[in-house]
Amino acid sequence: MQFDSAEIAEPDLGHIIENGVIQAGLWQRLKQLPSVHCFSPATPQQLQITQQQACLTLDDDQVLTAALLVGADGGRSWVRQQMGFESKGWSYQQDAVVATITHELDHQESCWQRFAADGPLAFLPLDEKTCSIVWSTSPEHAKQLLALDDAEFLKALQLSFGDSLGRMLSVGERAAFPLRLAHTIKYTGLRLALIGDAAHSIHPLAGQGVNLGLGDMSSLVDALLAAKARGEDIGDSAVLRRYERARKADNVLMLGAMDGFKRLFSNDQPLLRFTRNLGLNLTDRISPLKQLFMQQALGSASNRASLAKPPHL
Repeated sequence: MQFDSAEIAEPDLGHIIENGVIQAGLWQRLKQLPSVHCFSPATPQQLQITQQQACLTLDDDQVLTAALLVGADGGRSWVRQQMGFESKGWSYQQDAVVATITHELDHQESCWQRFAADGPLAFLPLDEKTCSIVWSTSPEHAKQLLALDDAEFLKALQLSFGDSLGRMLSVGERAAFPLRLAHTIKYTGLRLALIGDAAHSIHPLAGQGVNLGLGDMSSLVDALLAAKARGEDIGDSAVLRRYERARKADNVLMLGAMDGFKRLFSNDQPLLRFTRNLGLNLTDRISPLKQLFMQQALGSASNRASLAKPPHL
């Protein structure tokens, strides 16, 4: 099954950017903003929310106050735990092995994904003959893959992926992390908003985790800008609930879809495999359905427009 951006009149279906590059760019931009004060390294010690302000105490006893605290601190969010927000979900009993690979043939700016019995293997294009891989597999197999030397790892990768990109030539540092689905019942409270993995975690099957987080950020900024224009308190619960309502339905839809796809492709029962392959073949032939999938993966046009404009709070 193939997806092409030309089918929805877009120049690209997305861009693959290494995490380190994004972080470096964000830090550089933050340092250029005179209104932003960075406290790093720092460890939060205590959080107190009052009607008037959010108070955060750091490990060096500094106390930071603000009208609004945004928890963007990942799947094991300290902010979420401090607030006692309940999160529902389950483990997939899988780990994702990630690494950067060089290969013989040009990837032609295409993503590749193979579905194996133990989970999907994705190749995400970087430079012409370099890809980032995400290999979802059992925790036991992940440990074995991490323990292999580079030559043996490349041999195992070649066997699993095939020769679509020619020979696997080299592999960088490898790491693994556990996969789970999680969704926080509440995203917001008085003077508090959760975004990104602090609010939800998703299987990397379609690479939507970061996109969901960016969508959260965009919607939150839109809600805050609108509140400021109306003269409202940006930490007010009613203001923050507008962000939550704007994002929760989209996030739940994407989490449910990826969970369904994961279960569908991890079940090798013959009848289900036949039905799955038939569905994929039909989808590949029905242009409107393919276009719907691609538009959903790209995110809403309003969110993409919001991300492109600089906010001024």
